[in-house]
Amino acid sequence: MPIMITGGNGSLVPLGNFIWFAINHPVSRHDPFGTGLRIAHWQVLSRLKSGPLVRPWFDDLRLNVARGMTSATGNIYYGLHEFNPMAFVAHFVRPDDLFVDIGANVGTYSLLAASHCGARVIAIEASPATAACLADNVALNGLSERIEVHGCAAGPSAGDIAITVQQGAANHVVLADDAIGETVETVAMATIDSIIGGRQPAMMKLDVEGFENEVIAGALETLGADSLDAIQIESVDDDLDVLLGKCGFRRHWYDGAQRELLDAPRGKLPGDTIYLRNLDRVRERLATAHTLNIRGLAL
Repeated sequence: MPIMITGGNGSLVPLGNFIWFAINHPVSRHDPFGTGLRIAHWQVLSRLKSGPLVRPWFDDLRLNVARGMTSATGNIYYGLHEFNPMAFVAHFVRPDDLFVDIGANVGTYSLLAASHCGARVIAIEASPATAACLADNVALNGLSERIEVHGCAAGPSAGDIAITVQQGAANHVVLADDAIGETVETVAMATIDSIIGGRQPAMMKLDVEGFENEVIAGALETLGADSLDAIQIESVDDDLDVLLGKCGFRRHWYDGAQRELLDAPRGKLPGDTIYLRNLDRVRERLATAHTLNIRGLAL
């Protein structure tokens, strides 16, 4: 039986999966000794002290994290847990851009965009408990004037909807037919168009655990904004690909270490799909972005 460790949603995951990710992460390959020390330090510290702990991240940013928050603790280990997608945000987003973080979790993308990039951010998180952690991290870093937090689900219409609880980053919307056996709570739902209210975003990030099509259905006005050049999406099906294609977006991936746009995923940790349009404008931004220094790795 494989050795198990606590995952991001409190469930047990094979230690081998954790080790595989650590070995293949670009920061680990650049600094294996330092990464190993950070992992060991957190594993010991989080067992000696109960509850959330404030830990340094990069530059002057800090994160309020607790055991089991994989999406947050991974950033403590590697600097950029989701290396290529987070590097894209760091290279693409500019000061005073509007970055829309849908499924913001505890706020790592939002903090990156607001602090390193100097952007304005709309951060949307459906889980009330997670939204509270998000708000804590925003306040902790003095970014309340730049990050606008919305504690609601994004969807195709206004109303109420059920989401799972106690699953950490894996919390997700559940429809009535799928709720059997799930522990859920009811939260407010709003459309992206209503939340943005006609403002002009440069980039949206969607991490909504399978609810992407419904979120986009409530963002059709926003998709028409000329300012919107990039949409990062965790999960895409053929219908969504066709819809985004009609709006001028084409599927890409990103190599953060090389600042290179790719037509197909490359490497063992390629990251999320990034839909782009106005490619000349995107490439100019990527080429001229300020350097991001992460754990001794200059990006």
